[in-house]
Amino acid sequence: MTTDVRLSKANKPAEESLRLHPLYRGKIQMLPKCPTRGMEDFAIWHTLGVAASCREIQRERELYPLVAAAVGARAQEDNVARICKTRDELHEQATATIAAARRATELHMKEDIIASPP
Repeated sequence: MTTDVRLSKANKPAEESLRLHPLYRGKIQMLPKCPTRGMEDFAIWHTLGVAASCREIQRERELYPLVAAAVGARAQEDNVARICKTRDELHEQATATIAAARRATELHMKEDIIASPP
């Protein structure tokens, strides 16, 4: 498969998305599963969910870059990736991106922009 064919295949979802956007005025709608009468309710549900996810990610620090690299490698195998990198390069990039996000989160917690997890 040539690079042009791969790029054409990779661009199809974006083209379809742009075609459908005016029809639906967006494509995703999110609705709460629990009652949210105001910001106080939202803060309770949202904060607890985010904190639990953060704790799980903290426990599995090494797992997420490996998963990201595997997903990227699979996208390349399926000819839907816009870039070609080795699994090691994908892992390196994922590790760096996740580390930068963690540093930003720590800085935001230190400056009281976001709350530290309980």
